[in-house]
Amino acid sequence: MLISLKGDADSSFYLFKCLREQHGFCHSRFSCFLVAHVLAREKRLRDVLWVLRSLVEKE
Repeated sequence: MLISLKGDADSSFYLFKCLREQHGFCHSRFSCFLVAHVLAREKRLRDVLWVLRSLVEKE
C-alpha cells in the first residue's frame, strides 16, 4: 500500500504514522526506508528523523 503512495509524502507519512500509533502496526524495514525516502525527496527532514528513530526503537 505504501508503494502506491510513494509520490505523495503527506499521505504516506500519515498512513505510516497512523498505522503505528493508532493500530500498533509493526512496519518492516523496507516500509520504514520507503517512507523515509519519500519524505527526504520533499526535504521533510524532521519527519525522516521520526521514521528512522521509530525503526531504531523497534530494533
